[in-house]
Amino acid sequence: MEWLKYFDYHTYEYEDKHAKEFIKDDSRISGLLCLTISLFMGAILLFVFFNPETRYDSGMDNIPKLVITIFAGLIGYILSIVPIQSEKIWLLERRFVRFYLSILFLVLMVYELYASSAKADAIFIYLIYCVTAVVILHVNPIVYLIQNIIAMVVILPVAYTYFNSLGTLFTLFALFCSLCYLVFFSNLKVHRQLVKADRQLMVKQQLEDELRERTAEVMLGMRRQTAIQENVILAIADLVENRDMDTGTHIKATSYYAKVIARNCVRLGYYNEQLSEESIKLIEKAAPMHDLGKIIVPDYILKAPRRLTEDEFEIMKTHALEGARIIKHIYADIESPEYINYASNIAHYHHEKWNGTGYPEGKVGYDIPLEARIMAIADVFDALVSKRCYKDAYPLCDAFDEIERGAGTHFDPKLVEAFLLSRKTIEQMILCNFE
Repeated sequence: MEWLKYFDYHTYEYEDKHAKEFIKDDSRISGLLCLTISLFMGAILLFVFFNPETRYDSGMDNIPKLVITIFAGLIGYILSIVPIQSEKIWLLERRFVRFYLSILFLVLMVYELYASSAKADAIFIYLIYCVTAVVILHVNPIVYLIQNIIAMVVILPVAYTYFNSLGTLFTLFALFCSLCYLVFFSNLKVHRQLVKADRQLMVKQQLEDELRERTAEVMLGMRRQTAIQENVILAIADLVENRDMDTGTHIKATSYYAKVIARNCVRLGYYNEQLSEESIKLIEKAAPMHDLGKIIVPDYILKAPRRLTEDEFEIMKTHALEGARIIKHIYADIESPEYINYASNIAHYHHEKWNGTGYPEGKVGYDIPLEARIMAIADVFDALVSKRCYKDAYPLCDAFDEIERGAGTHFDPKLVEAFLLSRKTIEQMILCNFE
């Protein structure tokens, strides 16, 4: 009995969001039908006034019917076009208009049967109601079936008396069966449209879910790849630092100092055109690569527990240029051009000085890339506060004073100001060993 579901009245409840287009057409057609009824009855009423001698079913004896129907049609038209903001109230109002029209037709039919001299008009109105009930009003099929049975019981004797013909009765019975058949297929059509819309929505939802899942998988893969790359970078940097008998804290510390300086610059309004959230992350990520070039420096120089000779220092200087070259070579296919640019600049120029006395190229002031100027402060400060094979660690207050004295000679004055802005926080991080 699968086909019985097509008689389900909920098909026409308009509660489903996919059926909203039906309600728009329903509203326009209902309003047009009400207006047509009012205009038609108004035309008859005018005809009667201008031809008072006319005495037939649409004559003077039906003036109350004409007037009431005109006003009833206008009320239905107004209800159909009135703007309502609340969707819930609008749905209730549309449902009411459908029942209103149904009742209007049935009242007219009963009036013609019992209060009018033209019984044939009752049959005509009934036939109009049957068509509108199926096509426009979407009356509940069960209700419609009961109405038809009652109407047929009432109309058949009248039709037989009026037409005095079994052919007419057979025609009405055939029409009754045909209209019941039309109700079924009208329901069937609408139901299938709604089911199709539901299926399309379901397919769309499934595709969107699959797209989200695949996007999440791709993003997870990218995050894993990024994590692997970052771990490789840190491992290489840690390997180089351990050759210098450092514990690896230097990598954490310099990255932290670089990030602090960059963020404080933004707070102070310095270099805002160069420092974005993305560039700050790149500087922090690239900071561990600043001494990568030391991998080519011999151990006897790198681990010398004394001040280097001039020749040894010249060899040590080469780590800046070599670091930039190595970064561009090994990260060419696994990192973004932006990261490579930041990392190579940091490795190449972090020993340059603001007054031009640094190495390897003796760049002055703003000619030194911003990320390298930031790294210069981070590297020197960590070297001051760290114990090395050739020196003891400076007290924190002396290290901060040394950085402050270097403003305008060794370091960019604005960056020094940004660094000192977080002095207390930096002291706490050092005491906590950056954990």
